Amino acid sequence: MKKNQGFTPPPTLGENKSKWVGGFTLIELLTVIAIIGILSAVVMVSLSSARLRSKDKAVMTELSSIKVQAEIYYDLNSNSYSDLCTREQTIRGLGGASGPGLLFDVNKNTAIPSTINVSTGSGGYNITTCHDSSTGWAVEAPTSKSKSISSSMYCVTSKTMVTEKNSNLSNNSDIVC
Repeated sequence: MKKNQGFTPPPTLGENKSKWVGGFTLIELLTVIAIIGILSAVVMVSLSSARLRSKDKAVMTELSSIKVQAEIYYDLNSNSYSDLCTREQTIRGLGGASGPGLLFDVNKNTAIPSTINVSTGSGGYNITTCHDSSTGWAVEAPTSKSKSISSSMYCVTSKTMVTEKNSNLSNNSDIVC
């Protein structure tokens, strides 16, 4: 029989059975590990930014919902926004015991992030505030970019949709973003 001269046998143990013939080198393995590490770092960064964007969208959605609820409150409260920001967490949250449950509703366990303090006064970079008068209202909530050195807030009023701004509402009667 003739031997096939184009055929190379697969790598096997050498003659003395102590050395491998063929396989991956240490450099090749380290290169693959480094590439996998770089790709996983890129994925983690993009997931982190996506998580922050989704939190911001959730806050914006909640603020849009508050706008609708506030208009219902206005109709039920003899065409006045007075006491819209009353906080009675035991029953319905902002809007009083019979109000629409703005910002916090114990019965539904919903809130603009529950770790945020809801205030009816001048807010801080991490505080959701609600301001009302008989003729209007404003609610602001921090964005994911809000830091102690610079506020970044979403604001919604009786006259405007959700907007982003770089300052806080100044006092309880401030109802303009």
